[in-house]
Amino acid sequence: MRPLLPLLGISFLLVVATYSSLARADDQDTNIAERDKWWAEAVQHANAHEIAEAIAAGEKALAIDRASIKNEEFIAFYLRWLGTWYVEVGNYPAARQAREEQLALQIKLKGQGHWSVADVHWALRDIDRLSKSTDAQRQENARLEGMYAAKNKAARQGDFQTAKKLTFDQLAGWRKLLPDPTPSSPQQSATPDIFSTNAEIPSPRCPITSKRSTCASVPSLPQTTPTATRILPRA
Repeated sequence: MRPLLPLLGISFLLVVATYSSLARADDQDTNIAERDKWWAEAVQHANAHEIAEAIAAGEKALAIDRASIKNEEFIAFYLRWLGTWYVEVGNYPAARQAREEQLALQIKLKGQGHWSVADVHWALRDIDRLSKSTDAQRQENARLEGMYAAKNKAARQGDFQTAKKLTFDQLAGWRKLLPDPTPSSPQQSATPDIFSTNAEIPSPRCPITSKRSTCASVPSLPQTTPTATRILPRA
């Protein structure tokens, strides 16, 4: 019987290891479900323009991912989303902190030369500019950003003349507002190509997705990150 004891011991360890692995998987599923719940609430509040509630829910989703799931691509996404809304409410220190953390993650995930890294650098530049702007300048900035939705709508309807006019009106506004004749983000510089195709004009508020209801709440994202068509894929 003694030779069987090592085999029984090994079997017992395998059972324990399997049980532990299943328990961890169950815990992770619970964490993901909790994160997704808070993210769904964040999007719902943002769509209703309940910004304080949206930020609070988004922060909870971020905290869960940070503590237990640790999906760095999702964490970078949450930081970008929160950074956008921190700017919306004028909390520039929080916006800078979120964007700086996102920048470190984007460099780690994509490399220094990736477009998403440049995008964060532009966002940080905008935060610095807006934090030093007057109320009138911030209102004009918001008006110009609000023109993206109108341009996208016109382009989707095939009204490229209106889209073109809005584009150049907006560009003139940016040139007057900004210290140089460069739109406030690399993604925001429209080219004439959009007027001869069905392409939409990118916006920091309205990503090109199939579900338009979340247009006001989700910043434009790389294709590999969550989009409005699904609240969040499994981590």
